[in-house]
Amino acid sequence: MANAESPATVTVANPATAVSPSTVALFQKAHAKMVTLQRVDDQLVALTDQRKKLQDELRTLQTQINDEFNRLVQQPADAPATLAAANSLPRRVLPASPFTPDLKPKRNNSASAPVQLEIAKAV
Repeated sequence: MANAESPATVTVANPATAVSPSTVALFQKAHAKMVTLQRVDDQLVALTDQRKKLQDELRTLQTQINDEFNRLVQQPADAPATLAAANSLPRRVLPASPFTPDLKPKRNNSASAPVQLEIAKAV
């Protein structure tokens, strides 16, 4: 009976405390699943944060768009008169290039014809 009280004899004699390889494999598999679940949870948190940031950016852009529309719609009452006065001012025709003022666009009397440029000789 002295051998029955020794720890080695108790472990071998008591099958409830013996760990089989299949039990170890099950615990390893469960641990791997828990780690995977934690990683998925972390990814979900990151995606949720990213979604919130994108929503805030979209709201900011929407506010800017709305402000621009409001600015365009709510022009002063005298804006049409100002535009009409600006259209009645004489227009100055600018040369094709500041370095070559002799370039003059010319059409072949047809709206569908391409624009041609005539180059005058430098004097």
